[in-house]
Amino acid sequence: MFYFVFATGTGYAVGEVSKTLLIVGTVLALAVLLTFYLLRSIGVYKLAKANGIEKPWIAFIPAVWMFTACKLIGESSAFFGQTYKKLALAFGIAFSVCAAVSLIDRFLSYYPLISYALQAGETARIYYAGSYSSDFFASSGIPVYPYDSALCVEGFVAAYPSWINGLLRVINILGIFTSIVSIVITVSVYFSLFRKFWPEHYILASLLSILLSLFPIFMFAVRNNKPVNYGEYMREKYRAFYA
Repeated sequence: MFYFVFATGTGYAVGEVSKTLLIVGTVLALAVLLTFYLLRSIGVYKLAKANGIEKPWIAFIPAVWMFTACKLIGESSAFFGQTYKKLALAFGIAFSVCAAVSLIDRFLSYYPLISYALQAGETARIYYAGSYSSDFFASSGIPVYPYDSALCVEGFVAAYPSWINGLLRVINILGIFTSIVSIVITVSVYFSLFRKFWPEHYILASLLSILLSLFPIFMFAVRNNKPVNYGEYMREKYRAFYA
């Protein structure tokens, strides 16, 4: 059994999670990620192939798929005066770097913890160091370790040598910047892509993609849509409304 300590509105609490549940939850999460990956990749690939984009198979490469998405938008939209056709390579590289930094950050932060948890016996206490009261730990029988890390496990205190911990702190800080860059690119591409291939619902689709991560589902849904000139589309709507 794994014990997770977390803050509540009035103090602290200990939640129990079995090893079986932890493994099943991890498998289900990976299955969802794989499904979303396939839906997004197939959607972008089908649109790229139908619209004559070179090397549409790039849509299946994690992170690099953003290059193909920008190519799809082409010259129909601009980002600070530059068309997405011109920005495709720069955005593709930037998005890939952001994804790599995030992956390295998560791997270094959580791999030792997960590895220990899966190899441990029936009991392992996992808690956030530096965020909880020593009195609470003492009353709960959970030992407190003077370990300067985001996460700490009983019996597994020194995850890395000091130089890797220092590197991890640098990557954490860099991750803040790359996360902002990634969000800006993602939001701009979502709105521009849906405005071209699903103009009647592009605002709703973009917002749900950003807030609820539904982009893969929507991209699969519009995989056979034809490109639309948004200016012409709005003029037609205007004429139809006032006709």
